[in-house]
Amino acid sequence: MIKLKKLLQPYFLVYFLFFFINGALESFYPMYLEKLKFTGKEIGFAFTVIYFSQIFLPALTSTLTNKFKARKVVTTGLLIILSLSLIIYNQKYLLGVVVLGIIIHMARPIFNFSLGNDILVSVDSEERGKYLSIRDLFLFGGMSIGIFVFSILVKNNGLKFSFNIWNLLYIVLILYIIKHFQHNKHNEEIEDDSGKLKTVIKEKNLLVVIVINVLLTFSYACTKFVPILAMNIGFKIDEFMKYQSLFIIINALMAYKLADHFAKKNKRKVYLTDIAVDVLPFTLLALNLSKVGFIIAFLILQLKDIFSPVSFSYVMDLFEEKNITTVLGLLESINNCVGLIAPLFIGFLWDIIGIKIFYFATAITILTAVVAFIRLPIEEKKL
Repeated sequence: MIKLKKLLQPYFLVYFLFFFINGALESFYPMYLEKLKFTGKEIGFAFTVIYFSQIFLPALTSTLTNKFKARKVVTTGLLIILSLSLIIYNQKYLLGVVVLGIIIHMARPIFNFSLGNDILVSVDSEERGKYLSIRDLFLFGGMSIGIFVFSILVKNNGLKFSFNIWNLLYIVLILYIIKHFQHNKHNEEIEDDSGKLKTVIKEKNLLVVIVINVLLTFSYACTKFVPILAMNIGFKIDEFMKYQSLFIIINALMAYKLADHFAKKNKRKVYLTDIAVDVLPFTLLALNLSKVGFIIAFLILQLKDIFSPVSFSYVMDLFEEKNITTVLGLLESINNCVGLIAPLFIGFLWDIIGIKIFYFATAITILTAVVAFIRLPIEEKKL
């Protein structure tokens, strides 16, 4: 068992604090779009622009982190986000709301590809699965509690007051990072970036992972309409966010408890299961508009993340250790490029066929699972 003192180390608590704040804001954004009565095309456009704004952000953040302290990069980024959020909020027209969405969604890649990757590469390869399960316990726990508290705040005080107060919590996170993260854990080992991209491109598993991620981006774009479907069925914002909060914390606890069990399994099988299990909730969402059917589907969508620590560890094991941070930045940038098309395309489909977009998500998920099954290596060894 992991002792409490180890669990409370700063590199776990910082994830709790960040996702307590950011997770609530990201969950709130799609419902904010629906509350303002934007169409599916407009919502798709909003997320397309958000993805476009993030194409180069992961790679840029990784590069800056390699040259400067991760602490400086993340705190500077969060200060900028805090300032812009307080200035731009309370927009009702599409352009202003899209800019607000860009600001909200900038925080996660800045955090993940600066301090997040700095922490991650400091963990031994053999320990990453266990580390990720503990990290995700704090990550999802923070997100769950944050969504729950934010939903109560919105219900009692309205959106504007709640949003502004919530953003001010970034100050607490910034002060915590400044106090507990004094230097990059791996910056002494970082090689010159010149020529590294050419080496990464030669990685034999890179192409199939890119194809899988591209396909998953389209199915993931469909999940952006799950909160909107909830409101159409009759859920109130605070009611839906409470369900979301509950399911996320259940997911976090299950992921932590099952981490050792999954770690002993074939990582490839866990990864394939992680992909394929989405077929069930997507099909249920397409078939059933009742609240009970929706809750069952939404619960499965949330709980399938119990596989995430092992799945992420498996993907990292597909690449050479020295290339991992570059690969992660490259994959994220490609995902954001595809994100220019995916949400806009799904938004158009939503206006035309409504909840039947989840049939499309089911088909994409099946195709992704087949590609992964055929093309990903069977042997689990560091390549």
